[in-house]
Amino acid sequence: MKQKSYSLRVRVMVICLLTTLVTVVIFMVYGVYNVFRYREDFLNTNRYVADFYASELKRDMESLQSYTNSILTTNVHYGMLSHTKISEKNKVWAEYYLSNALESKATSLQQYGGLFYYDKVQNTMRSQFSDAFLDDELYFLNVALKSWLQEHVENVGSQFVELEGRLYYISVVGGPERYVGFFLELDRYFLNSLSSEEGEAQILFLDGDGKVLSWVGEEILSEDKVLVTERASWVSGHNYALVKSSVIGGSLELALVRPFWQFLHFWTDWRFWVFLVAIPLVGVCFFFVVYQYFYKILLCPADRLVQRVKWMEEQGEKIQLEQSPIVEFREIENRVDEMVARISTLQKESYLAQMEKQNAQVQTYKLQIQPHFYLNCLKTMDALLENGEYVQLRPFILCLSHYMRSRFREVLDMVTLEEEIKTATSYYSLMTLLHNEPTLFRMDADERARRCRIPHFCVQMFLENSFKYAKRAGRILSIHMQASFLQEEGEEFLLLRISDNGDGYPMEKLKEWNDVMPHPGMDTEHIGINNLRYRIRLLYNGKGKVVFYNGLTGGAVTEIILPVKEEEWNESACH
Repeated sequence: MKQKSYSLRVRVMVICLLTTLVTVVIFMVYGVYNVFRYREDFLNTNRYVADFYASELKRDMESLQSYTNSILTTNVHYGMLSHTKISEKNKVWAEYYLSNALESKATSLQQYGGLFYYDKVQNTMRSQFSDAFLDDELYFLNVALKSWLQEHVENVGSQFVELEGRLYYISVVGGPERYVGFFLELDRYFLNSLSSEEGEAQILFLDGDGKVLSWVGEEILSEDKVLVTERASWVSGHNYALVKSSVIGGSLELALVRPFWQFLHFWTDWRFWVFLVAIPLVGVCFFFVVYQYFYKILLCPADRLVQRVKWMEEQGEKIQLEQSPIVEFREIENRVDEMVARISTLQKESYLAQMEKQNAQVQTYKLQIQPHFYLNCLKTMDALLENGEYVQLRPFILCLSHYMRSRFREVLDMVTLEEEIKTATSYYSLMTLLHNEPTLFRMDADERARRCRIPHFCVQMFLENSFKYAKRAGRILSIHMQASFLQEEGEEFLLLRISDNGDGYPMEKLKEWNDVMPHPGMDTEHIGINNLRYRIRLLYNGKGKVVFYNGLTGGAVTEIILPVKEEEWNESACH
């Protein structure tokens, strides 16, 4: 039976055409899906924003209403003013404290609003405004509010009033002679916080019949267009999307309007077809051409290439073999040769890095002593000796001796936290005597934590940094060291937290120290901190770390997290 023959080129062509068709369909379906997802996300976002603004306004109204009701029923000074036989002195005193009560509430408002007290008999009013108003607005608004109260104060309750060309929501309680209430300006409510990604947004305040009372922001919709859509919860048209949310059931609604032109015009935008259809189609066709060409030239010499790579893998280096006559394939062979050579080079570099690591483990990272510190200590001892202050001289010498012994220890030594605390205490005592300034130094560490072994000088280093950088004139330096344990992924860690009340770390240094691990001997700044980070990485095989950040109330905070092993705190290891 004659074997059926076929063209590999035709087969590849059919496969590529089918692949192209499927790819284009996938891109189109994905594009349509994204369009509808964007549309739904846009509307959901608008609903959330509208509900948020409505809840904010409703919260302010309820809070002010509750506050005015409490003044009406429980405020002592308002009760005193209600008595007909109150003396003029007591009346002034009561009005003063009532005004203070109104002011405390008014200044807490973030938007345009305020509270007032009105005496109908005396025709006097005391009002307090939020900080949002400008000073030159207050006088005219005060006059307009008082004028309105003279005519309509008997109509207690809530209503919308226009004062000085702006719409206000006013609520009045009390009577028949004295009243308290509050007001909110709707024309500028949320004006400072209103924003949108498109740069345009409009907030409408509607009454129960859907009539526009006021609006804030860009004028996207006119009043007649809003009335057409008053019964809809949301509308998407050629220019806008509108979402409503209830503030006061049946009497006040908030509507958010944002432009929707991006969604409506992308169908007619040529860039949509270019980026979503044309470019994927051209890319797939280009892939088809390249794939066909390389498939042809790689099919025959594939076995030869595999054999060449196998020989190089066995030899471990580049070997001389006869190269392919095809230029492209010869280029591939050259790249394979270079890859093998690169692998060999990387292996050598890895070996050298390992040797460097071993060498770094025996280095001591000598910590230099500042000459002026030692000279200051000598001068202080000389002064104490000259003044005959032997009681202070002896502990000063002992602290300096203990500090110097600790300073000259091998940097890679492991010491107990108790020893590190003694070193820190000695340094604290020295600095207190040297500078004759009060300093708060607190240490919180239980007995178990004190027995744990830690890298030498890891706490002392940050104590010295606090004395050097955190001290400020007129402020007592406070340093706090706290030791605790934490569990992470089934392993226990010792957490050392050192904090002060200084100005904190610079922001650029926080990013550098928290992200970049320096190479030993490469940095010229912050040698102590970088050496400590490198030592911890070597001693704990990458499990230990140092975290730097600034506290919520200011000051630098350093957290040293070290793995804890059982033998590190048992009796034999700790002594």
